[in-house]
Amino acid sequence: MSQKVGYSDGHIKVWLLTTMLKHSGENSIIGENTPYKNPQDPRRHEYYLSHRGEILEKSRTYRQTHKKVVKERQSKYYAEHADQQREKHQAYYHSHKAEAAIAARKYREAHKVEKRQSTRRYRRDLRTKFLDIYGHKCSCVCGCTETIDGFLTIGHIQNDGKEDRASTGGGNWSMIVRAVKYPDKTRYQTLCWNCNSGADKNGGVCPRITASKVGHQHIGSEQSRSGPSSISVPACP
Repeated sequence: MSQKVGYSDGHIKVWLLTTMLKHSGENSIIGENTPYKNPQDPRRHEYYLSHRGEILEKSRTYRQTHKKVVKERQSKYYAEHADQQREKHQAYYHSHKAEAAIAARKYREAHKVEKRQSTRRYRRDLRTKFLDIYGHKCSCVCGCTETIDGFLTIGHIQNDGKEDRASTGGGNWSMIVRAVKYPDKTRYQTLCWNCNSGADKNGGVCPRITASKVGHQHIGSEQSRSGPSSISVPACP
């Protein structure tokens, strides 16, 4: 969450007038031959105070009509002063923690629906990126051919999902973020939910592989020894 930093009239004056001078023309408030181009000229502040509304309106108009230029300039500036900006933002945050927490809480309360929709879009796009990297098909050695994206998830080749989850400090989404940001096909793979959860409950081996060797059985189920269940299971639609 970003916080608006309170700038003094002096800061606003320097930034606005510098921007306007860079893009001055025949319709500019400040002409090419004005003495206000000199930052040390004391009349510059007087000019700003007497034309503040006009200057701010022109600045807003410029930002609206030159969004791409402004964005590129800001991105370039932040890239060149990344450490300085990071320290500045951290210092501001640490000195305004209480205000930041209150503002964040109010924003979440006022934008619950938008936040929920944004989270869903982010996770959907992240999941798509993962599958684009590791494949839209189950990679289990049992020969599974599942290709429906909704049935696919992240799998760990070395069966170290628990350690990976603990190191990221989060759940499955944190692991997917790492797998997308730092692709590693020797550690991550695409698996369907059946193969992934089945291997987790079967010592890291897909139940299909075990079943093919010893015949079909309910691994870890008491029903395989006590007889069929009286509960009917509907067929998959």
